[in-house]
Amino acid sequence: MSVSLTALRWIARLSALLIAGGYVLLVAGEFLSPHSGNGPDLRAWSGIVLLTVTCAGMLLAWRWELPGAALSLASLIAFAVLIRFNRYTVHFVLALPGILFLADWLLRRRRPWTPAAGNYLMRWISLAGTAGGDHRSPPGQGNIHT
Repeated sequence: MSVSLTALRWIARLSALLIAGGYVLLVAGEFLSPHSGNGPDLRAWSGIVLLTVTCAGMLLAWRWELPGAALSLASLIAFAVLIRFNRYTVHFVLALPGILFLADWLLRRRRPWTPAAGNYLMRWISLAGTAGGDHRSPPGQGNIHT
């Protein structure tokens, strides 16, 4: 495992922990000492639920990068659609852990590109070499020795 991939994973984890911890403090402060008047309406409760799911997705991504990142980013997109902001800088900051976890997942599963025909041809050559001189053509190619 490379040092840069390890650093990327820990930056994603620490940013998720920082954002989720800050969110818990904000929600706890609002419930303990409400500043929004009569309390949240249905739209505000929907936003609270979606941001809670966003933070839960960030924390799930510690163990399962792709599902956690997808859950976090999907609920954040739903939040952005439901609750309109003048500027979306906060949304970008909240999306950073999900984006980093997604990048971590993609980079850890990266495989070198090989054309499918090349894989098929190499398999056919290896089978032909172990079959005791059996020089059959790949299906659909016809017999090359006629």
